[in-house]
Amino acid sequence: MAVAGASFKHSVLQGFLWQGTGTIIGQVISAVSMIVVVRLLSPSDYGLMAMAGAFLTFLTVISELGIGGGLIQAKELTERQIRQIFGWILSTGLIGFFACYALAPWVARFYSAPDLVAILRILSVSILLEALYLVPRAMLIREMNFKAKAQIEILALFGSALLTLVLAWNGFGVWSLVWSQLAMGLGKTVAYFIVRPVWIVPLFEVRGAEELLRFCVTVTGDRLLTFVYSESDTIIVGRFLGLNVLGVYNMAKTLSSLPFDRVMPIITQVSFSSYARIQDDLERIRRNLLRVTHIVALGGFPLSFGMAAVAPLGLPMMLGSKWEAIVVPFQLLCLILPLKGLTPALSPAVFAIGRPGVNLINMIIASSAMALALLAGVLFGVMGVCIAWVAAYPVVFGVTTVRSLRVLDLPIARYLAEVRFPFFASTLMLVLVWLVGRVFVTSQPLYSLILQIVVGLVFYLGLVLIFQREQYAEIRNFLRG
Repeated sequence: MAVAGASFKHSVLQGFLWQGTGTIIGQVISAVSMIVVVRLLSPSDYGLMAMAGAFLTFLTVISELGIGGGLIQAKELTERQIRQIFGWILSTGLIGFFACYALAPWVARFYSAPDLVAILRILSVSILLEALYLVPRAMLIREMNFKAKAQIEILALFGSALLTLVLAWNGFGVWSLVWSQLAMGLGKTVAYFIVRPVWIVPLFEVRGAEELLRFCVTVTGDRLLTFVYSESDTIIVGRFLGLNVLGVYNMAKTLSSLPFDRVMPIITQVSFSSYARIQDDLERIRRNLLRVTHIVALGGFPLSFGMAAVAPLGLPMMLGSKWEAIVVPFQLLCLILPLKGLTPALSPAVFAIGRPGVNLINMIIASSAMALALLAGVLFGVMGVCIAWVAAYPVVFGVTTVRSLRVLDLPIARYLAEVRFPFFASTLMLVLVWLVGRVFVTSQPLYSLILQIVVGLVFYLGLVLIFQREQYAEIRNFLRG
């Protein structure tokens, strides 16, 4: 049993290592590409892509049918079930493709953006592509082969970023984003079938896989509600405030959440896969959940609060003068990012023990509360939308977290103990960095920015060394290993 435990731990750590390495490389590629491309494109270009992306995400969630999660969670999986799953995803992918193509004019009228018709019809192909590579990707995650997955994602991201840059440089505007997204989907499809071929004949029937299908449908419901609360702001801002405002808001949202958007898939995918393998050992799941929570909080709070503190100097330098309007929305969104980062750490544990219904109810609460808050906030413009996030999301987080912890039989005090220090230390760091920015003003904004970053980093690390010495030693030893 010890050997098996050691082997399992090694597989999990390797998963984090490869996913983490892939994420860091992907972050660098994305950051460099975005800094260059955003200077070549306009807010309205990003507004169009945000509108198209929201509708595509909605159709993709429906067409995927939660099958990826079902494949990973199942204790045992027969060849017949894989054939059935392949048949389901091909069928729903085709439905999603035709729905996107047919409904494109309606979506364009909803947003009063005629250019959306052609964009959506081209991007509808990406729904089919994702349906094709969903099974081989899920099988790699199930087998915890994150090395191959990370390599595929890095190559696809690099190719897409390079294509975006070339097209934007040559004046393609929003189409540089459209064609690069399609190219990324095509690249992933080819790569996943090469690395983890699933050359099976699809089986178009349900008999014998009813339990797996029920799980998938429940997961789909949860993801649809996740879509509502995560994309409702895009829909509301686009509908009521227009292309340019949506472009500014979406850029603020994208940049502020960029670290978590890249890091959290590491945690959710590796955690879900590992929890599913030990789903009968609840105490082991609880221990690992608390460790993941502490790591996310220890890095997430200082990163988010630090970005908010240096935004007035950093964003105009990075993006140029035409994007100055994103500074305050960016700062407000950064304040609630740590909580949005902690939420996905809980969901895999609840899914893995076979209680997707709990996550479903959580998402009903989150999606309805946030949609109402955002509808009220949009009356006051883009600032109202950002304030709605800051005011409503902490309440939503508190309610849904308590519900998840009860299912896992995990005391709330034990959970809060993992986030208490990162929150207070990061708050002190935020105040200090703000004061440094007010007091030490130089003629060179770059020098002032560097000073703020160094002061904040040294201060936070000093607090960690003083008050979190054991955790620091654990992380240091892990990195050395």
